[in-house]
Amino acid sequence: MENKICVPISAEIIYEMLLRRGPEQDIAGWIENVVEDYLERTEGNNDWNDEYYKYLERKTGESDFKKKYGDGFKGYRWGEIYLPNGTQLYMEYKKERHYASIMHEKLIYKEESLSPSQFVWEITRTSRNAWRDIYIKKPNEKEWTLADILRAKFSK
Repeated sequence: MENKICVPISAEIIYEMLLRRGPEQDIAGWIENVVEDYLERTEGNNDWNDEYYKYLERKTGESDFKKKYGDGFKGYRWGEIYLPNGTQLYMEYKKERHYASIMHEKLIYKEESLSPSQFVWEITRTSRNAWRDIYIKKPNEKEWTLADILRAKFSK
C-alpha cells in the first residue's frame, strides 16, 4: 500500500476544481498529477539540495549515485519527457529483456551512447516505434511505465 499524507487546501480551491471538472472528478488524483508534473518540470533545476542525492541513493540502492549516473539534477530529454540521470530503461524482444540507463545526460546501452530509436535498432535490427517498445523507471519510482504512456501524460 502506498503511503499518503493529507495537505490542507482551501475549500474555495476545491470548489473551483469541482466546478471546472464536475463533481465526479477525483480531486486527490488531479492534485497528485499536478504535483508530479511540477516535480517533472523542475527536476533539472538546481534548486534541490544534497538531501536529494541521499534520497536517490536510498531509492536506487546505489552507494555513489552521482559518480555512476552523474548529476541528479540533469538528465536526457526524449521528446516530451525528461529522463533524469539514473533512469532505467528496458525493451523486451524475443522474450529477453535488454536494459539501458540514463548516465551523465546520455542513454547508455552496452557502454555506448544511443538515442532511444538506436537502442531499439541495436536490439531488433528493424525499424520500430521506440515509444511503444521501451519501458521506463525513473530513480524515484517503483514501477516501470511504457514510454508512450509517459509521453501522453506530459503532452496534455
